Amino acid sequence: MLIIFTSIIIAVYLVVSAPKYNKNPWLWGILGLFFNCLALGIFLLKTNRNILGWIFVVIAALFITLMIVGVFSYASSTK
Repeated sequence: MLIIFTSIIIAVYLVVSAPKYNKNPWLWGILGLFFNCLALGIFLLKTNRNILGWIFVVIAALFITLMIVGVFSYASSTK
């Protein structure tokens, strides 16, 4: 439930902020809905807010890495 709420908040933020930087709000809204922190980080990087952008990209990369490791460790433990 928290992930869905976070995705919606990030998508709304990207839809509202995108026109300020001459970006497509539909594209960034959809990306924010499906790839929440990663899309937010990339948007921040493309709008020259580098430190905050890299923080979100690294958090998303760590989360994705932990998910992949968890899936593989679960798959190997069930054999």
